[in-house]
Amino acid sequence: MEEELGVIPTSVHIIPLLMDAVKEHIGDFVCDVLVLSNTEIVGKLNIKQLDIGITYCAECPGCLVPGFDGLD
Repeated sequence: MEEELGVIPTSVHIIPLLMDAVKEHIGDFVCDVLVLSNTEIVGKLNIKQLDIGITYCAECPGCLVPGFDGLD
């Protein structure tokens, strides 16, 4: 099964490194990478059109997960 990964434009350069790390830990992993805005990523995650999203929460007020206070 191929996963759908939504990323903001500024994170595109880290995707190959991320995919190498994922493959090293879990083996074969295939995904389609879509370059989207924060709003598009959150919207597609909410309606299950994306499996994974990489975005900036600080730039997307209101898209925070309820009960999640952020990372220290």
